Amino acid sequence: MTDAKFHEGWYQVRLFTNVLQANRFANLLGRVIKPFVDQRPSVRLFFSQYYCPFGVDDGDTVIANLPQEFHLQIPSYGLGHASVRIRFRERQDEQAALTAIINEQPDFWYSGMTACTPEGVLPPDRFSTDQDVLSRSRRIRLIAELLHANCRLVLNNLRFENGTWDFQVNDHAENQRLGSVVKSIEHMILNVWCRKDGAPFPIYGFDPQTIYQL
Repeated sequence: MTDAKFHEGWYQVRLFTNVLQANRFANLLGRVIKPFVDQRPSVRLFFSQYYCPFGVDDGDTVIANLPQEFHLQIPSYGLGHASVRIRFRERQDEQAALTAIINEQPDFWYSGMTACTPEGVLPPDRFSTDQDVLSRSRRIRLIAELLHANCRLVLNNLRFENGTWDFQVNDHAENQRLGSVVKSIEHMILNVWCRKDGAPFPIYGFDPQTIYQL
């Protein structure tokens, strides 16, 4: 597939949840996105999660239409909403397949699916230094593919136990403090980059209240 072809046929949907548990994100992934990917294993997609107070990041959805039951008390934010924005590439009937999965369940809401492009949602001036059209197109595709792989890995780390979706715990020494393989992945990704002064990127860890250099 050429880079130009890769940028065609993308759609996005912002899916809101009224699940109150702390694992609302894993619950949404396990009940909506994982079945979608299981049905369409070749689909290209990436997603991101949001916990926002009203009036912040309301793009692509008319928040005034958000049903009352999706107005949530978000810790440290107050009254707001929780959502996952999904971007995917249509090859056959992915829109219909995802819509069917969402509509089967009562505790998710969305206002519609809209066309998008990787370049539109991954701004070239943010991700690409060379603004030549071909170079920019290739860079944004690489970023989208990286996000796709990362999101597929997140789905692979899901587990369903005792009627609840959650993430696998990995307490290998290299994953301490987070208890997740993402700690090792962060290390390996940053390891091959350098700062503008040529020094290696520092590897950071985090707790709920602090970020610290390892």
